[in-house]
Amino acid sequence: INLVTAKNITADLQGRYPWTEEEPLLLTDVSVDVLGGNVLMKQLRMPQHDPALLRLNNLSSSELVSAVNPKQFAMSGAFSGALPLWLNNEKWIVK
Repeated sequence: INLVTAKNITADLQGRYPWTEEEPLLLTDVSVDVLGGNVLMKQLRMPQHDPALLRLNNLSSSELVSAVNPKQFAMSGAFSGALPLWLNNEKWIVK
C-alpha cells in the first residue's frame, strides 16, 4: 500500500450544491502539508471554466518516490512548481 500523510489541511467552501452557473460552488484558500512541503490552491470554481492552479512548494522527491514505489528509480531533492487542475474536461483528464 502506498501511503502519503497529509497534515494541516485548510480550505474555505462557499456556494451551493448541486452548483449552477448562477450559484457556483467555490473551494478557496486550500492548503495541505504533504511530502515534506505543501500544496496550495487559490480557487476552484464549479462549474469549472478555467483550470485551478495547484502550487507545489518544496516537496520531497525522495518521499514521492517512496510513496509511488517504482522499480529501479531513485530521485532526491526538493521540487516546486505549478500544475493546472481540471476536474471535468475531456481534453485534460488522464484516463
